[in-house]
Amino acid sequence: NEKSLVWCEYRDDTYYWYYRPMDLSADEIKLFEDGHVFYFTDDLQKLYALIEDGIYIINNMGEKEKVASDVVPINVSDDGTLYYTQKEEAAILASDLVNDDMAATDAAMKEPVEEDFVKTELKNGSDGLEKVEETDWDAYYEAWDAYYEKQDRDEIREELSTYTFDSGAAALYAYKDGQETLIDENAVAYTSAVSGNAIAYERIDVGMMPKINISEIYYAGEVEDIYNEKIEDVTETWIAGD
Repeated sequence: NEKSLVWCEYRDDTYYWYYRPMDLSADEIKLFEDGHVFYFTDDLQKLYALIEDGIYIINNMGEKEKVASDVVPINVSDDGTLYYTQKEEAAILASDLVNDDMAATDAAMKEPVEEDFVKTELKNGSDGLEKVEETDWDAYYEAWDAYYEKQDRDEIREELSTYTFDSGAAALYAYKDGQETLIDENAVAYTSAVSGNAIAYERIDVGMMPKINISEIYYAGEVEDIYNEKIEDVTETWIAGD
């Protein structure tokens, strides 16, 4: 602006940021290194910078106020509210998205025993009607097929209990006057630009996603694939701020 000059120099693979009053006789002041300024007020009284391990606000070209670590800055509203999201996306446990529609059936199923498929029938013999025992092999093999499928589902259940994946959403925060406020735990990281003092963003409502029947999947990772296919169906636009 008319009173101050802020600039950046790049040396030895590092960015250095400096400040000096427009009076050329004044000494330059090193503000910080290894970072960049992503927003500043018109009067340069506040610089918003991403420096190494987090976001800082540099007040009056001097004091560095640390806001948060491991976050991604989004933007700053007209009233100075800083919006940012966590770098780490929220994790989803695959079993939370699955309906075990075969739980009762599989719990009652036992390993097939040949003797259970033996039928006794009356048939004409040389001395008249005789009792004859026959094994229903078709039913026996069908029972084994069903049992193998049950075993496969048991493996899937075990996998689902530990299989996690990124939801595509992260916690969205607002920071103003030294106070951090959680806006939403399920905001999409790529949030819309600020308009005035408000911010429009996309949020994922996992609770709106219909559960997937365990009888319709063959491996735990399929839940993640289905989730990614349907994520747009459970994404809504919200507005935070005034």
